Order: sequence, then C-alpha cells, then structure tokens
Amino acid sequence: MLLLGPCLNFEVEFTSSNFGCRESFPRPCANRSDADSLSNLLTRQLALDKQFQAMQGPWYIRFLQVVLAADPDIRKETWNGYSYQILLTPEAMIWGMSGALLLSFGIECLFRLIDWVVLGGKRLRQSRPIVDRDVRGL
Repeated sequence: MLLLGPCLNFEVEFTSSNFGCRESFPRPCANRSDADSLSNLLTRQLALDKQFQAMQGPWYIRFLQVVLAADPDIRKETWNGYSYQILLTPEAMIWGMSGALLLSFGIECLFRLIDWVVLGGKRLRQSRPIVDRDVRGL
C-alpha cells in the first residue's frame, strides 16, 4: 500500500516473499522547494526560448528587441557578464564603418553650417581670372 502526501512513509506489502509480513520504508521527502525550483527552471527556459526566437530576425528587429522589448532580468544578467572584447565579424565592421561615416558627415555639416553663419552665406575664395587659367589645370 502506498500513501501519498508530503514526507509520509509508505508501506509495502509483500505477500509471496516474506509470507504476508508488512514492512514500512521511509519515503524520501519531496519538498515543495524541489517543485518550486523545477518550476523556476522551466519558466526560465521558456523565457530564454522566447527571447532567443525574437533575436532570430534581421538586424533591425534584433536592435529593436534589445532596445525596447528585452526582458529586464535577462538584460541585467547579460550586462553583468558582458565582456568589452569586440569580435571582428563582417557585420561588426560594417556597423563600425557606417557609424564612422555618419559621424564624419555630421561633423562636416556642422562645420559647413558654422562657416555659412559666420561668412553670411558667402564663401570668399581666391580664384584666378578665367583668362589666366590653363585648360588642363583649371
């Protein structure tokens, strides 16, 4: 006979081997904490799977996922384990070059704007008269 319940003993009834004697064995205690830890592991696995599936799209979807919709617990754990080492994959090099190009374009536009404001929209240039210019060298 098996009694179900938390941390109860169970009794086994042997009929053929020990001539009808009943013996009682201690049942290993399956605490609520075991069930809770298993539930936590399962919940965490489901959350990780959900975040992994969200990160399988194109680069802009991954970027939006990280910035706007990432799970805060996973983001915090990832940030704590972050390493400042940069892997030079082709995608990383493209991001770096694109960022540098945009930054240089922005700085160039800023200097042009300052130049336009200071000089009143007119650029003073030293140029030779058209008659003095060489056809090849302008």
